[in-house]
Amino acid sequence: MWARRPAFLALLYPVISFADGLARPGSRTNRLGENPTPAYLTRFSAERQVTAQTPPAFLAHAQDDNTVSVQHSRVFYQACLRHGVPVELHFCPYGGHGFGPRNKTTKDDWTERLKNWLDAHNLLTR
Repeated sequence: MWARRPAFLALLYPVISFADGLARPGSRTNRLGENPTPAYLTRFSAERQVTAQTPPAFLAHAQDDNTVSVQHSRVFYQACLRHGVPVELHFCPYGGHGFGPRNKTTKDDWTERLKNWLDAHNLLTR
């Protein structure tokens, strides 16, 4: 059986973890049920699945996101670092949740940062 993996990950304000203290209880219940087992929580917490084979990752998150805590991006970033996965984390000071391709609260263009990161890692031509 052939398994394919993406060349890279571009994650915007991602829900990464269902761990206690990080996931919103309502979100976790809606996605994993009333009483998920510890094994189930681990299986669906992406930061726990990072290995040296995880594709390079780019993350962007607004610090004022009241829907998904910036901690989700931080724990994934740290997991990538621990496993030697190329990773960049870009925080926007404002923009909330769902700022999309153009964050109107800043002149800083995260899509340009993504293009530069892809180019630096030779990921544009794969």
